[in-house]
Amino acid sequence: MGKPKEIYGVWGVLQEPQTKKVLLVANRRRGNKVDWSLPGGLVDEGESYAEALTREVEEESGLFVESWSRLLYRNQIKYRNRSKGRRDLNFNTEVYLGVKWSGSLKFEDPDGIVEHGLFAKRYLVDYLLSDRGLQICEPLTEWLDNPWGEDSRHFSYRVDGDGLDQEIRRVNVR
Repeated sequence: MGKPKEIYGVWGVLQEPQTKKVLLVANRRRGNKVDWSLPGGLVDEGESYAEALTREVEEESGLFVESWSRLLYRNQIKYRNRSKGRRDLNFNTEVYLGVKWSGSLKFEDPDGIVEHGLFAKRYLVDYLLSDRGLQICEPLTEWLDNPWGEDSRHFSYRVDGDGLDQEIRRVNVR
């Protein structure tokens, strides 16, 4: 089927300093399914990761992030052997830590996808993200459980198949 399609995305970790609660947003998907995620989205052509992330967080949550401290991790997910007619895909994301933000939560996403959100306690983060797959949960969980220093990490996963028939493998972390 040719070369895999490359997609670039960015997510933000907004963590309340005192409570350690993390902002998650509820996304309405096809088939009326709801999934939870960190706020973020795709990087538009000509946009930096920081610009895309600031735009996405504001669109999805109403919060304006004035300062991103650093890159926490990169995550490359290689989707292979997908259902008939679906091309292989490489989803490349960067995840940044927000330091300073203002505003109040409001969910008026212009794309009509995000319909709710909250700052979640650690156990709730695990619960709400549990159906998203190892490739989404594991890097965030590792950082929340044991935040690493100034160096960012790089995670790689391979996802074979689609839907309930997916096989997910962690390929590398450095």
